[in-house]
Amino acid sequence: MLKCVSVLQSVCVEQLTLDFEYLINEVIRSDARWAAQFCSFNDYDVVILEVCPETNTVVINIGLLLLAFSNPEEEHCRPNTYHSSLQVSWDLNTGVCHTVGVGDLTEVKGQTSGSVWSSYRKSCVNTVMKWLVPESSSRYINRMTNEALHKGSSLQVLADSDRSTWIIL
Repeated sequence: MLKCVSVLQSVCVEQLTLDFEYLINEVIRSDARWAAQFCSFNDYDVVILEVCPETNTVVINIGLLLLAFSNPEEEHCRPNTYHSSLQVSWDLNTGVCHTVGVGDLTEVKGQTSGSVWSSYRKSCVNTVMKWLVPESSSRYINRMTNEALHKGSSLQVLADSDRSTWIIL
C-alpha cells in the first residue's frame, strides 16, 4: 500500500489484484451446471457492470470462449467451441468473490470471435440498462477493453485519466 500525505489531506492508494483465470476455473468447477462437459477456455473478456462505493463491491461479467463436450459421456469425441458468461461480485474489503450467475453454453457455429464478442458486449450494455444504474460522480459504469488484442497486439495499459483509473496489462 502506498500512502501520499500532505499537510491538509491524505490519500490512500491501494492496488488490488484478481486472478481472472483462476477465478474462471473455480466458478466453473463449483457453480456451472456444465462443469462435467468443460475442457478449457481459450479467451475471455471482462466487463465491470457495477461499482458500489457504499459496500465496496464490484459486479463483474466475464465472457468466455471455451471448449466443451456436447455430452459429458462422450469424452472420446472432439470438444466443440461454446461461449458463455459468468457473473461475479468481488468484495474489495475482503477480496472474496461470490458467484452471482453462470450462463448456459451456446455453441459457436460459423461465427467469428469478433461477432461473438460484439454480441457479448451488447448483452452487457443491455444488462446495465435494465438495472438503470444512474451516472453520477459517485456511481458510474466505466468500460475499458483491450480491443487491440483482437487485432493481434495488446496494449500496455488501459487508461481513463478522467476517473484516475489505470490498468497495467
